Parts: sequence; structure tokens; C-alpha cells
Amino acid sequence: MTSELRADYIWSSGGARAITAGLIMSRHQPDRCLRINDTGGRLPSDNGISRMVENGINIIQVGNHMALTVARLPSTLEFIRFLRDATGHGVRVLWGGWCDPELPLDQLVHLYPPEYTLKGPADGLVERWRQSYRYGLLYWRQGPGFIKIKDARPFPGNPVKVTFGDPRLLSAFGRLEEPVDLAAYHEDWWPSAIDTFHQTHLCFASDGMGIRLPYRMRVWPIPAFSI
Repeated sequence: MTSELRADYIWSSGGARAITAGLIMSRHQPDRCLRINDTGGRLPSDNGISRMVENGINIIQVGNHMALTVARLPSTLEFIRFLRDATGHGVRVLWGGWCDPELPLDQLVHLYPPEYTLKGPADGLVERWRQSYRYGLLYWRQGPGFIKIKDARPFPGNPVKVTFGDPRLLSAFGRLEEPVDLAAYHEDWWPSAIDTFHQTHLCFASDGMGIRLPYRMRVWPIPAFSI
């Protein structure tokens, strides 16, 4: 059984710093936890999460209640980016808070679900998210001059596999790694590329900002064909 959660590292905008080494005791091996108390700015990057995993961190606890709202869109998209990257590394994220009812949470069910209370969504949606979540629901892989995406979220017609090789779509996919102002780019193909990702639910776009949703898998399950 798991005992009291105690953080090994604390995150601030300056990065992670070690504190007294308290561990979560389990039946198997000790877990190591990072606690995020400051959620107002930049959260751990994909590379930062990778370094944390190398140091044995496999749990990240978000201390503040998250507010996922269109009114606070930059911080909402930054949290989605963080949750996407942490999920890709197989890191368990302990989080909760409040969400705009109109926010399309069904697009995010491939990400690690809230273990704490999440207020706002329609009745039953969060519980269905928790029950249906598994690693590998929406991920991408890169080949020479193309990317492959598998989408197994519970949408009509899924699971599907999509391959993109058009250099314009690859460029747009790369730009969407971070939250981006969609009006910052002016190529004639840019709106069509965003529409392609938006219509296939591979991009979360709202109020002129967007971010891609698939994560890059950093931990492959055994057997790999299980996803």
C-alpha cells in the first residue's frame, strides 16, 4: 500500500531543486515525486521531464488547483502541453481543479486523467476518462520525411492510423509542439494545415491559439503490439 506522499523535488520557474529525500513506499520499488507549487509560468519541458525520469522521478504532483479555461488560455495550453509530454514519458501526474464546461475534454482523454477532483465537465465525463485511459491512445512516430499517428481515442471510426508526408504539414506539426499564436504565421498553406489537424482532432485550437495533441512515446509497452 502507498503511504503518505512526500516530494523529493520542488519545481519553480527556475527549475527543479532537490529537497529532503522522502519516498513513497510501495510493495515493489520506491517511487520518486516532483511537486509543482508554481503553475503560473513555464512548466517542465519535454527535455526537463526526460532528465527527471533519468533521476528516478516517475510521479509529478501539481499542488495548485488547475483552472482550464478559455479566459486563461495561455496557461491552459501550457498545462495541456506539460500533461502531453509527461504522459509520453509514462509519468503519473496527480492533478485536479476546474474546467470550463465548454472545453472539449473528450479530445484530451489520451492524457493522464485527473486523480483529484475536476469540477466543471459534464456528469460522468471525468469518470469515463479515468476508466478508459490507457497508455498509447494517441501518439506519433517519426520516419524519414514523414510522421505516423495512431489515434485510438473513443471517437467514432477509431482506431485510425494516419501518415503525413507533405512538408507543409510536417512544418505545421513541428510549430504546434508548443502553444502557438495561430496568427503569427502567414504562409498561404498555414490555415489549411491547421484546419487539417483541427478537423482530425489532432490539434487543440481556441481563440486564435493552438497546440498539437499527440505525444511522442518514450516508453514502449511489452508486448509492443498491445497498443
